[in-house]
Amino acid sequence: MSQPNVVVIMTDQQRWDALGAAGNHRIRTPHLDRLAAEGAFVERAFVPVPLCIPSRAALFTGRYPSRSGLGPNSGFPLPVDAPNVASTLRAAGYRTILVGKDHLFGGEGLAHHFDHVVRYDHAGRAVDEKADAEERALRASRQGRFDEPFIERDAFDTAHSPTRRLTTAAIDAVGDAHARPQPFFLWLSYPDPHPPYVVAEPYASMYRDHDLGMPATRPGELDGKPPRQRLSHRLMGTADYPPRDLQRLREIYYGMVTFIDDEIGRFTQALDDQGIGGDTIVVFMSDHGDYMGDHGMVRKSPAMYDCLVRIPLIIRWPGHISPGRIANTLVSSIDLAPTLLDFAGLPPLPAAEGISLAPLLAGRARAHRDRVFGLYGSAGDAVTDAELAGIDLDAFRAEPHPWMGPLAMRGRMAMVRTAEWKLVHHQGAPGELYDLHADPDELINRFADPACIAVRAELMGSLVDFLLE
Repeated sequence: MSQPNVVVIMTDQQRWDALGAAGNHRIRTPHLDRLAAEGAFVERAFVPVPLCIPSRAALFTGRYPSRSGLGPNSGFPLPVDAPNVASTLRAAGYRTILVGKDHLFGGEGLAHHFDHVVRYDHAGRAVDEKADAEERALRASRQGRFDEPFIERDAFDTAHSPTRRLTTAAIDAVGDAHARPQPFFLWLSYPDPHPPYVVAEPYASMYRDHDLGMPATRPGELDGKPPRQRLSHRLMGTADYPPRDLQRLREIYYGMVTFIDDEIGRFTQALDDQGIGGDTIVVFMSDHGDYMGDHGMVRKSPAMYDCLVRIPLIIRWPGHISPGRIANTLVSSIDLAPTLLDFAGLPPLPAAEGISLAPLLAGRARAHRDRVFGLYGSAGDAVTDAELAGIDLDAFRAEPHPWMGPLAMRGRMAMVRTAEWKLVHHQGAPGELYDLHADPDELINRFADPACIAVRAELMGSLVDFLLE
């Protein structure tokens, strides 16, 4: 059998439940729903870190980011000599392509691991002084607006939006690669629905005044939770949001997801039109989620809630992957690197910690993992309530991305999650324990509950074993 083409489609900050196939009947994602029906839809997939750079590192290296030299979101770029999927496939004869957001390799790494690169970020195509006037004008129209909660009017129309343009660039790149003798690997990396929350018409109005459900939160939720979460609330909480603004933000977020879905449909149709859909593994995933009002916050922060660490995951390879829903086991994104190399007939990466999903996806196995782990943060104890009392919030907010700054990220955070329970250990701060059967939204911390001593001890033992590996 000849080696398959490999396409990894990644969105940035798309929640696991922002997908029709996940049971959300309020959002329109027909193309991803079809992809899920044609492939394996993994219902319980997780990332070890809910931040862009380390999560992307987990995908490409098959390792927990803190063990590959990446922890907080400033650990950029991945060392050029770090074994990864792109470099391994390229060495095996694949043509390697990135279209979209990088936020992992950096310029030297991209040149070392990819044959063709078209970079986009949240302001549009990454350009230099030689770029044409249109690209520079489009980019300038979005820059400097990232701190706005949402942008009611997009500077782009759909034809000139980054989402549309990078999809077209990906279709062109695949056409060029298909004309060559070797297989190709494409990382199609959409910068949305990450902030700034903005989308052009007709998507901006698509969900206006729709019932999108209520965010998962409750009065007094912060009682008994780690001080770092109180810091996040003070920096980016929704307590001061007018209800209409929070609703509008959610409407725009859903519109962004539907726009991406339509463009993914255009891309997968192009694969079929070129006759290579059956010879191509297509993976769809996100690098992490978004609060979208849950727990009284928006965006992301140093936390391990499911709305942040649980992701959508679809894998399609006609004739090789059994279509259907995989619901009875847990999957980590570190499992994707060994899976893709396994399907390509290549050995696993050195020091990879992930486990190939190939037996599960082919229907030869029913179980994969009974628990997943997460690990990130920096050295030292986590922020204390006493420190919070002395913070000048106005000065703190003026720092770039303060919710991911040194104070917010200080103190290691480690998670173990099973089908029924989640435990999060914070260095130098109270822990978290959630009964996911009774409390799937993780609103009630049971860490200090005497009735949970036995389950807490079992999970802490599992976490210690993981940390000592």
